[in-house]
Amino acid sequence: MKKWIVCLLAIVVSGFTVFAQDGKKEHKGKDYDQVIASDQVPPIIQNFIQDYLQGQPIIKAKLQSNNVYEIKLADGIEVKFHSDGEWHHIESDNNKPLSKVVLGLLPTDILNYLNANYKGIAVSEISKCTQGYEVEVETSPKRDRKSVV
Repeated sequence: MKKWIVCLLAIVVSGFTVFAQDGKKEHKGKDYDQVIASDQVPPIIQNFIQDYLQGQPIIKAKLQSNNVYEIKLADGIEVKFHSDGEWHHIESDNNKPLSKVVLGLLPTDILNYLNANYKGIAVSEISKCTQGYEVEVETSPKRDRKSVV
């Protein structure tokens, strides 16, 4: 009987140890960003910046633990890319609208919707989502935002 209690206690303790270690790994994973030099940014991402963002200089580049590249450009644009080089988020953080070239990344039906319903209103952020796309437009000087999918 004593052996069973000792075995059961050992199993419980090892179970707690495993959960504690998994928690530490997740915590580190969530907070871990590796700053990388601009020449370490994959060529496919560098080509995207050249083609769609006027070749703006990279002022900060990070590789996140989930293999997402977060790139900050000199003109205040921030872009996030999956490890395969596919963009999933583009945002202007300096009250400057995204360029028509960047908006050209959106499907035609979304561009038509924006032109019909938000003509002349600046777009500050676009994201690819599982449901499609999310577009944030500036609706007042206070930078209130509306999402359009």
